[in-house]
Amino acid sequence: MISKILLFENVPFSLRMAALLASKLRAELLGLFIEDVNLLRLSSLPFAFETEIHSALTRSLEPESLLRRFRTMASQMEQQIAAIAKELNIPWSFQTARGFLWMELIEAAKNCDLIIVSQKGPFSNFLSFYEDPLFQLLEEAKKPVLFLPSDKPLGPPFGVLINPSKDFLPILTFAANLAKKFNGGLTLFVFNGTLSSAQKNYVEALASDMAQLSVIEGLGKDPMALASTIAEEKIGLLIFSMSGIDLKKATLKDLLRKLNCLVLLSP
Repeated sequence: MISKILLFENVPFSLRMAALLASKLRAELLGLFIEDVNLLRLSSLPFAFETEIHSALTRSLEPESLLRRFRTMASQMEQQIAAIAKELNIPWSFQTARGFLWMELIEAAKNCDLIIVSQKGPFSNFLSFYEDPLFQLLEEAKKPVLFLPSDKPLGPPFGVLINPSKDFLPILTFAANLAKKFNGGLTLFVFNGTLSSAQKNYVEALASDMAQLSVIEGLGKDPMALASTIAEEKIGLLIFSMSGIDLKKATLKDLLRKLNCLVLLSP
């Protein structure tokens, strides 16, 4: 059950995806702007300078000017959320917090059910967000994360990656309900074995009131092969539980790098 969606990035594409999902799920959109203490501390140093992207002009960076910029950015983000929330008729709230970016995000995650994160957001300066930051967020926040690796729109068909030797019913039920909200199809990608008779019966019961539900079995753990099969099905959003598929972190990182779709990961 997702009733609160957290958006902490001032990225237009992320905002629209978060709002669209909130509209489909009838969830509340929680906007959060974080005044990064690390940047404030940096701005107070005598050698702190900034260079404008478009003009290449360099000037000193001062705490007062940075705080003014923070307030402007927060105001713009709040206005954008208010406008799209009104357009889609969804409940919303907005708050500003000052602190360490990561710690404030983890704290805010306690009051949400899903976090929206994009490759273009605040963590884009990492070597790759497919690496430790994404997995650290899942482990520390203990909440699902919708990762947007590109500007591709959120839409069906959806896919769910499952391991039949693990309990995949909760994530499959969630994926099926989400597909119904979008009136789209769902494909089950089954690796490390095949479905049992009882599991097939459950899948058939789910399929009775869905637009389309298909099953692809017999997949291996090779990231390249998995990504290729998922791409062939033109999946718009892949859903899986990290604990439910039980793949090594290195394999998961490799898979995420090769996927060309949005990914919703559950701890």
